Amino acid sequence: MKQHNNIPQLRFPEFDGEWEEKKFGDLSEKIKSGKDKNVASGRFPLYGSMGVIGKAEKPTYVGQFILVARVGANAGKIRFVEGDFGVTDNTLIIENTQEIDVIFGFFLLTVANLNRYVFGSGQPLVTGSMLKKLSVSIPTLPEQQKIAQFLTSVDKRIQLLTCKKEQLEFYKKGAMQKIFNREIRFKNENGKEFPEWEEKKLGEVCKIRKGQQLNKIELENEGAYPAQNGGVVPSGFTDQWNCNEDTITISEGGNSCGYVNYMKTKFWCGGHCYTILNLKKEINDIYLYQFLKIKQAAIMRLRVGSGLPNIQKVDLLKFELLLPSYSEQQKIAQFLTALDKKIEHTTGEIEKMKEWKRGLLQKMFV
Repeated sequence: MKQHNNIPQLRFPEFDGEWEEKKFGDLSEKIKSGKDKNVASGRFPLYGSMGVIGKAEKPTYVGQFILVARVGANAGKIRFVEGDFGVTDNTLIIENTQEIDVIFGFFLLTVANLNRYVFGSGQPLVTGSMLKKLSVSIPTLPEQQKIAQFLTSVDKRIQLLTCKKEQLEFYKKGAMQKIFNREIRFKNENGKEFPEWEEKKLGEVCKIRKGQQLNKIELENEGAYPAQNGGVVPSGFTDQWNCNEDTITISEGGNSCGYVNYMKTKFWCGGHCYTILNLKKEINDIYLYQFLKIKQAAIMRLRVGSGLPNIQKVDLLKFELLLPSYSEQQKIAQFLTALDKKIEHTTGEIEKMKEWKRGLLQKMFV
């Protein structure tokens, strides 16, 4: 059912009637820039357009407030802050919102999408007078508080899942360091130690091939196959592919050169991307990927050139590996893959919650 006459599409059953339309300036006594400075000896967080940027000498503000980035690339970004803190002059602070619940006001402005009001090409800007003229619709204070409490509980669930993901990633990183430093060793099915690890060069266990560049006009925002080039994410999508799934890639050029990835689907390998091919039979591909991933920083240090850095194939071929027996490689790969699946599952839960929240915001506000 579509909304009519300032009535939201989704509403708690105990409330009815139309929401009241007002200018945001009527709901807040003051919308102004902060004046606090960054002080090395300060004890209180200092907020700027990018979040906490330093320390303030004294807490100019105490309590719950809405902050809006006033200038720069983040102009229009909304932030809910509570506690004792200071605010710089590139951030607007909304004070004395007695007619609206502060947390409801934060979600209200989030839905308003202030980015569309940003002006200026050289230095994007949002002004206090602009916010004061913003037309908004609000319900009674009890309904505002109910909405704020509900959406806050959704945010807390997202935060808990995000924390769970971070803990899993931290655990995996620590486990990988201990495994590949041989501080942790797996045992065979009889409880006995596996043989000692061998040292080999990457070029001794595989072939390395550079991809073929596609023109930008050949790439789309959507398509059957991702086009991997020199970056962390695909350069675009195409209906062609030149590499099979289950392939290790290493970015060859650009700011992300040396980035290690494992492609689970067919893809197009571009001119700034290496693929690891023709692994010898004693090499488990997942083990090799996990080893190269933990050594990614070392691979990135192989880069040469200043304008457009790149990694030479000859240097990759000489990159040193530590290789356990194939059976131990399998055990390591299975252990780390299980952790990756837990991380992926949690990431999926986070994305579902965020998508659900986006739908709620669209339907719970006018």
